[in-house]
Amino acid sequence: MENTLRFEGAGWADCDTSKATDLQNCRIRTAFSVGEKAYYLECLVCNAREKPGQHQLLVDAFKDITEAHSLFCDYVRLPEEHIWLDACKSALLDFINTTTGAGFADIETVNDDSYRVFPPAPEGIDHRRVFRLGNTGEVYIAPQVLTGYEQFVFDARNSEGSVLLEYGFIQQVDMSIDFCRKILARKGYKFTGTAQGNAVFNDSHIWAGAVQDGRKIAIRLDQIAQ
Repeated sequence: MENTLRFEGAGWADCDTSKATDLQNCRIRTAFSVGEKAYYLECLVCNAREKPGQHQLLVDAFKDITEAHSLFCDYVRLPEEHIWLDACKSALLDFINTTTGAGFADIETVNDDSYRVFPPAPEGIDHRRVFRLGNTGEVYIAPQVLTGYEQFVFDARNSEGSVLLEYGFIQQVDMSIDFCRKILARKGYKFTGTAQGNAVFNDSHIWAGAVQDGRKIAIRLDQIAQ
C-alpha cells in the first residue's frame, strides 16, 4: 500500500466532472507521509477556462501537517498551493513526487468511504490534529507546538476550576501586579488575603500566574480546594 497513494473521493462521484478524468472524483483529498514529514493535499477538478470541454486540476489546499501550530492548529501552507495541473493521475503523481520527494508509483481514488482523511479523534485530542495517511493507512496525530503564552492559555482552559482572563490592548502595557489586580477587580475578583504565598481573591480563588505576549495578557486564577 505504501507505494500507492490513496485519495478520498470527497465530491459527487457520479457527476460529469468526476467522470471526465481518470481521477474519478471532482474533489479529492489525502494526507501522506514522506520520511519525517507529513502533508495534506486537496484538489478540485474544474472546467478549463480557455479550453471548452477540457478540464484542469486545482491544488486547492497543500499543507505541511508535520506540526500543528498555535491553539488553532494552524499548518504551514506550501508555495505550490493554488497552482493548476492537468486533470489526470500522471500529472498529479508527478507533482506530488517532485514537490515532496515521495516515490509513489500510483494514485487511487476511493469513492466507497473505506478511506477517510479525517477519522474520529481520540478523546482529549483536537480533531484538527488527526489524519489518516493515504499511503500507510495509519492515523497520524500532528504534535501541537505552542508558544509560552499559548501553552499558558491551553493549560488554563483545560484545568478544572481555573478562571482565565484574556485581554488585548491597543498598545504595549506594563503587566505589573497592581495592573493585574485592577483587571481582576473589574471582573469581580477582589483581593481578600494570601495563602501559600499567593494572593487570594473573593476567598475562593488563588493567583496562578499571568503571562504577556506583546499587547496580549492572560491571567489565571485557580479555585481553592474546599
